[in-house]
Amino acid sequence: MTQTELKKILDLHALWHWECVNSDITNGKLADLSGADLSGLDLSHANLWLANLCGADLSGTNLSYARLDEADLRGAVLIKTDLTYAKMSTPDLRGASLHKASLAGAQLYDVDFRSADLSYTDWTETEIKSCKFD
Repeated sequence: MTQTELKKILDLHALWHWECVNSDITNGKLADLSGADLSGLDLSHANLWLANLCGADLSGTNLSYARLDEADLRGAVLIKTDLTYAKMSTPDLRGASLHKASLAGAQLYDVDFRSADLSYTDWTETEIKSCKFD
């Protein structure tokens, strides 16, 4: 997937999110990026609330300052992914690989990390509350 294709999906997702909160109109679309190859792309500052990223390849992706509340990241590959200062509330990361990922400064609330590969992950100044680990 190219950065341009991803931007179109994120724009529709942002519209969907706004409509969910502010109106009954549904011109936007929930982002379904399950199984997508997003490796090396820039998703910094993206609002991925409820996005489906199940099994996606996010290796080396910039997700700094991203919102991943309630996102489905089961089995996702986040090797060497930049998640610095990301905000996550109740996302599902079961079975995900975060090998050498950076969660420095991230806010993690009720994240499900069961069966996830967290080897060599950077947890510097990460705020962790009610998360599930093996």
